[in-house]
Amino acid sequence: MQDSCNKYSHVTLFTKWLFLSSTIVFLPIYWKEVAVTDFSKFDGYFYSVLFYIVVLGFFLPFLLTPIAQLKLRPTVISIYAYIQPFVITVISISLGLDRWSWWRVPAILLIFFGVFIVTQSKSRADLEREHTPQT
Repeated sequence: MQDSCNKYSHVTLFTKWLFLSSTIVFLPIYWKEVAVTDFSKFDGYFYSVLFYIVVLGFFLPFLLTPIAQLKLRPTVISIYAYIQPFVITVISISLGLDRWSWWRVPAILLIFFGVFIVTQSKSRADLEREHTPQT
């Protein structure tokens, strides 16, 4: 695994395997819906919203996360990872691309519970300060 990490960039590794495995999982489930979809009925607005959500809301941040890991604390990155699905859901509902349903309430509560857990973690510097005797 280490050889692959050194040989290929994070873009190649993450995107290739993430999107390949996602395709393998979801294609058998949704291939009929995709096959019967008349894509000519979608207008430019639909594709611009789709671009915004998929590329700017998911793919670009996905590519920038390894760079952020070099600069930010893991807590900040984890908060972003937890909040991102919530924000995308709010945007898609507000644009009329999705509908509100009550099963989202437990999902939202789990997201905020995850954020709470992450924010309770202490940095290495905080832990070292606690264990060093005060003079």
